[in-house]
Amino acid sequence: MNAPHPMAYRQELTLTQLRKSWYMFFYQVPFLPELLFQSDDFAILHRLFQRKPTGFINTDLISDNDIEVFKYTLSQKGKNL
Repeated sequence: MNAPHPMAYRQELTLTQLRKSWYMFFYQVPFLPELLFQSDDFAILHRLFQRKPTGFINTDLISDNDIEVFKYTLSQKGKNL
């Protein structure tokens, strides 16, 4: 995972940046992120990797098989991935 050094983050933290970082708090809620990812047969993975352009990755390099591997891995219960 990519994250800034805590001191650098603290220096740049503004109310605007805090609003843009809402997802950090969302992922701290027990069970909710897992439920979101698992809903509708992991449909969110398809949206994340097949939306063009994402600005982060070349989505042409992610195949349907790759997404199926991600789905399988994320569906494994009781594992710290």
